[in-house]
Amino acid sequence: LFRSDKEELEEGIVMQFTGLKDKNGKEIYEGDIVKHPEDGLFWVQWYHDRWEVFKKLNNISFDGRNLYSVSNILEVIGNIYENPELVNPPVEKGEG
Repeated sequence: LFRSDKEELEEGIVMQFTGLKDKNGKEIYEGDIVKHPEDGLFWVQWYHDRWEVFKKLNNISFDGRNLYSVSNILEVIGNIYENPELVNPPVEKGEG
């Protein structure tokens, strides 16, 4: 990554901000892992023209929910890049 003055910055992953915050006021980004108070861990992903949270139920089935309707009860606890062990592998972009 580079700043406007062309100084090299630390290598990293750019994540898209959803425009929403979790129950603690922390910004929610695509790829974040969020904790639902009753249903466990989900990851955040853009899917069919909206932000969704997903949980893999088995090899062919996912639980998906509209992020806008649940963001106020979720808590960001990590992301799929730094904490992949927290969730099953996410759906590839373009699937579904």
